[in-house]
Amino acid sequence: MKRKHPLLLTLLMVFCAQFLFAQSVTITGTVTEDASGSSLPGVNVKIDGTTIGTNTDLDGTFTIKTENTSGKVLVFSYIGYRSERVELTGSDQSIDVALKEDATNLEQVVVIGASVTQSRRKLGNAVTTLESENMMKVTPVNITNALQGKIPGAQITQNSGDPAGGFSIRLRGPSTIKGSSEPLYVVDGVVTSNLTTNVTNLNVSAGDASPGQNRMVDINPNDIESINVLNGAAAAAIYGSRASNGVVIITTKKGQNFEDGPELFFKTSLNVNQLRKRLDLNLTGEEFETIPNSALTGRLWPIFGFDPDGNLTPFRYLSSDK
Repeated sequence: MKRKHPLLLTLLMVFCAQFLFAQSVTITGTVTEDASGSSLPGVNVKIDGTTIGTNTDLDGTFTIKTENTSGKVLVFSYIGYRSERVELTGSDQSIDVALKEDATNLEQVVVIGASVTQSRRKLGNAVTTLESENMMKVTPVNITNALQGKIPGAQITQNSGDPAGGFSIRLRGPSTIKGSSEPLYVVDGVVTSNLTTNVTNLNVSAGDASPGQNRMVDINPNDIESINVLNGAAAAAIYGSRASNGVVIITTKKGQNFEDGPELFFKTSLNVNQLRKRLDLNLTGEEFETIPNSALTGRLWPIFGFDPDGNLTPFRYLSSDK
């Protein structure tokens, strides 16, 4: 009896191997375009209801090896073309499919970096988030002012005493001598220009931000839900080269339904801006009498200047005669 057990076990293994081999199915084929007959690379070929599938190669051919597929359906899908479904027989098959164009399906995929959302831990760059509750503890004059002192590593400086004056924001330090080092602004997924304009002049942005108007003041800070700041240059992979200086992503509040009815929120505050230091300018009448007679009429001059010999001299003692 002991000698019969190995023989029975061997026969059982042989029968199982033949049974498994009989269930293996190979499906091959070619996918072409119906109108031109040219091969279509990259077509998604998948057995419906399973995770088994592949893509066509450069010649439009594909190969799928799987188990018994009797009664299952092979689905061919490609962007801009109508999907095709072919029923499988359960044995080896060679399937050739011609896909027809579908003009109504051309816009099913639109890749826009501004609308991409990603998990924080999957990002390759530093992210700082400022929520509305933290931002509104001290009512800011504008959005840019709200970022001051709340974004690690950011250098935010107001360029003028105008409440709506321009700001210089450096998230990664100056990146160029001549061009702009300002970050990219994205409001609700839309790239927004923060070009600065003055009431009378157009200020051309160079290395520093213009002292003119700041377009971010058009957004009410109370309407902000959160502000995400991407400091790293890796943000350029999402938003392009314009994001090489960092990105400021602003998300505004949306309408909400309250079970207890509408809610009313009222808050008032008064902000006073004060210059830290004033320049000593020649604002007396005696100095202004010489201005109309000079070549540069109507400008304000500091109380000191250089004489024809290059020496630093008080303005009242300056003379154009050598």
